[in-house]
Amino acid sequence: MYYVTNENLEAIMLGLDIQEGDRVLAICGSGDQALAMLENGAEVVAVDKVRAQLVYAREQVKLLRQGNFDGFLNPPQDDHTSCFYQNRKEYFSCHGRLEKIRSNLGRISFIEGNIFCLGDGTISIVQGPGERILPALKSFLWNVAKTILQKPFTKIYLSNAVDLSYFDVDSYSIGQLMDRLVSGGLIYQTCRYESDLFKIVHRLKLDIDLTSIAQSKEKMGWYRWWPMIYRKE
Repeated sequence: MYYVTNENLEAIMLGLDIQEGDRVLAICGSGDQALAMLENGAEVVAVDKVRAQLVYAREQVKLLRQGNFDGFLNPPQDDHTSCFYQNRKEYFSCHGRLEKIRSNLGRISFIEGNIFCLGDGTISIVQGPGERILPALKSFLWNVAKTILQKPFTKIYLSNAVDLSYFDVDSYSIGQLMDRLVSGGLIYQTCRYESDLFKIVHRLKLDIDLTSIAQSKEKMGWYRWWPMIYRKE
């Protein structure tokens, strides 16, 4: 369970060059990355295989909607991610940042599923804690989720999903994911090394400038991730 991101949020925002009008498909995790993208007016679809992560992210949205910024800035802590709390707090505490994010909360959606297999019929919209879905609504909500995913994306944020063992990822599944990305769109991958999967997928080219910017920001963090940004040709 991730209560905060272990990545550098500034690296993600600059590496993906998040702009108003962007439509971003993003790994959810703690929700920090997806929420940060709202500041610039992007529309974000946050996806995760782990329902508990999506429910937690929805709880963070609720805190922001209520104006409970103190609650948002002080999430639960654990021994594994305690070193990242201060970096997160400093980022979101920047003057006016949470107010901008709060004004754009209507631009985020949460969908349960495997980001690499979103067309296999297993997707669903995740409600907030305590919200019940009546059986008659399940089919409707599945269609809503399907509709949300039909429109192409300008950016895709994968975090380190390619490296995680519980994702069954190969060149075919990445190719399918790329079909959801517009020509010239960007994909952000976090890793310890450049993935061979992206080298063999056609239509993708490393964006050297944006990668350099993201890596320079991530190097200032504690975890030392190695972000790579690719552009669809």
